[in-house]
Amino acid sequence: MSVPGDREGLRFPCECVSGRGGGYNDPWTGITKHKLLPNGTKEEILNLLTGEPKTISQFAKELKLKPASIHAHVNDMMKSELLRESEEWEKKHPTERYYEPNFPVFRAEECEEFKPLCQEMAERVAALFEKKRPQMERAFRKTGFAS
Repeated sequence: MSVPGDREGLRFPCECVSGRGGGYNDPWTGITKHKLLPNGTKEEILNLLTGEPKTISQFAKELKLKPASIHAHVNDMMKSELLRESEEWEKKHPTERYYEPNFPVFRAEECEEFKPLCQEMAERVAALFEKKRPQMERAFRKTGFAS
């Protein structure tokens, strides 16, 4: 049972452990909470899309599944906004549809570019916390948290 919207209640760091909807920023919590990747096939489809957009026929061939099965998965993923139709991919036939993830995909090597910057920022935050720690402790003692 969740807390009614007009009352205060506990706030959890993730919707996947909370009955209260909304207000969270992690985009993967909705995927977990609504079980949008239940059996692995949809996850495999997403993994196939990390390189370039693909058609239903291409998914079926690579996953060794029937196009009708892939079509059902793709429709589910379109409804849940995990996929979108690729507008920038060159079609070979007018009716051909290519699909791509509806979220940014970052490769590990791309993330390496950010690692030093993120590390520096983390160190600065830690140093600021240490600098402000006495003030935090004083504020803490003035609240009911200490008891």
